[in-house]
Amino acid sequence: MTPKGKKAERLADEELMPLIGDKDPEAFAVFYDRHGGVAFSLAYRIVGERAAAEGWAETEVDAVAAGSSADAATTEP
Repeated sequence: MTPKGKKAERLADEELMPLIGDKDPEAFAVFYDRHGGVAFSLAYRIVGERAAAEGWAETEVDAVAAGSSADAATTEP
């Protein structure tokens, strides 16, 4: 599903969002790899418990990806 001749790893987040909105698993995997660690670190600092932080981080990354169907060009950073 990734644009022909382009690997998802080489795409900017703004280019990944429409692909994630189209349920492209490769695009979501790249997005998760880029941002999942940061989301986990923040959650762990807030809740102080690994299991809770992992669940929160996954939920946050999933929520961002689910909202990706909005036109990235018209949304504010």
